[in-house]
Amino acid sequence: VSDAEDPRESRPMKPLARAVRSDGPKAHGPRAAKAMEKILDAAERLFALYGIEGTALRQILIAAKQRNRYAISLYFGGKDDLIGAVITRRMEQMNVRRRGMIAEAETAGMLGDVRTLLEITYRPMAEVADSTGQYTYARFLHQTLLYRGISSRWPIVPPEVAGPNLDIARRLHEQTGGFSKAKFDRHIEAVAGLYLASMSARGLAVAQRQRVAPFEVFF
Repeated sequence: VSDAEDPRESRPMKPLARAVRSDGPKAHGPRAAKAMEKILDAAERLFALYGIEGTALRQILIAAKQRNRYAISLYFGGKDDLIGAVITRRMEQMNVRRRGMIAEAETAGMLGDVRTLLEITYRPMAEVADSTGQYTYARFLHQTLLYRGISSRWPIVPPEVAGPNLDIARRLHEQTGGFSKAKFDRHIEAVAGLYLASMSARGLAVAQRQRVAPFEVFF
């Protein structure tokens, strides 16, 4: 089917009820900031384990040991806002690594190399693992991709946080030889799904004490 014939080309994404709040935990008092971090940790873990639609906000509050049943709506908004906040927090952490990788690639004249651009996109995710070798954030992102396919919604991340990712995506798009934006997005989403699934499988294998390839070989 050609791009012109693909009905998904013109299908609009449903916007969230509101943008994810960009102030983050640091903008609140110490007590509220601590509560927000606990909620974000619990949300990432439970969404990763049970899926977006399989996790109720009440479960997250219980796991985060929050007595205020309105804590999520108070600090974040709804479920989609919470998903966006989890992604924003992790992106802020990974941006330090990404910016360093972008600078190294620019110095080496490799910002037009597809493999280099994909590594800048995905390697920081592979470096976010807990002490047991689990890639909880990767599993969370994989669940988010599945949720997006069902709901046709996507969390809004503040532009200043998404900047490095958007820059790399733009450079990748330039290397695709004329793909439309919609077609490029579908291909990138497919690649991301495969990559995140493989990371999740590796984490489970580590948890089960199975032999896995060294990180450098795996990546």
